[in-house]
Amino acid sequence: MSVTTLHGLAPVKIGSAVIAGVTATDNGVNSDIRDEPSSGELAARIQALVGQKVAPSFTTQDIAAALAACGALGCSLATYPLKLFAQAYGDNGRRAASGHVQYHYQSGLLLPQSLDCNHQGDATLSYQGLVTWDGAHDPLVITTGATLPVITATSLWTLYTAVLGGVAIPQLKSVRINFGIKAETEGADSDIWDSKPSISAVQPVISVTSSKIAALLDLLGASGSCSLVFRERDDGGAFSGHELTLSGSGMTAFQKPFGASGNKPGECTIEARPKFDGVNDPITITPNW
Repeated sequence: MSVTTLHGLAPVKIGSAVIAGVTATDNGVNSDIRDEPSSGELAARIQALVGQKVAPSFTTQDIAAALAACGALGCSLATYPLKLFAQAYGDNGRRAASGHVQYHYQSGLLLPQSLDCNHQGDATLSYQGLVTWDGAHDPLVITTGATLPVITATSLWTLYTAVLGGVAIPQLKSVRINFGIKAETEGADSDIWDSKPSISAVQPVISVTSSKIAALLDLLGASGSCSLVFRERDDGGAFSGHELTLSGSGMTAFQKPFGASGNKPGECTIEARPKFDGVNDPITITPNW
């Protein structure tokens, strides 16, 4: 049979916010099919779909827009529904005007997973959904013939500065924030879908690598302010002057004072763990423009 339809990436919506710069999406439902032989027979006579863990995900380079829509602690899909899209290809090989598909999630949690950037690279931010059943709607509602979101603005960001344990870290080679949100969903009564999400812990980790291997920190580490600053690139590569700061305070220590391979310069790896100070979230987000 011939190929009749193809679909690819499209923008994402969180509530009313259109998120551009999308580099990956996934609409996993993780079906658990029970298929067990019995009575000495080699194959099962009865099969059943006993559960599904609906877990959409996406990655974007438009980190400022995404974090403004769903911040460091995530958001409720009941308040800010997530919509992923499959964009149809036309017969001319370009994106079609119709034939798109929408994947709509409206109960559960949307959580940031990690924010990564290398020297001269573009920052990427990943999200994971923990979708639940609200008793009225399927956890995933698929609509064909959907209208795609319209991109009105997008941006690219790269690393700029880092302060860990109150110490400025020079010669940055890479940065990573693991937002550290430990969450799960719960179900009962043999329902196929879980109906309640819960967060058990928020333990973010900031990790940076630097080619400056001098004694930036005491071996036993230090406690103090932490911040990562990203700066926006204009079309053409110039810096726009816009900055995005993710900050907190906590314990900082070396994970690797020095490591090298072959004839390449070595690097050190430093890790910080922002904590709750009784007032502020472990990581706060501040746009500067």
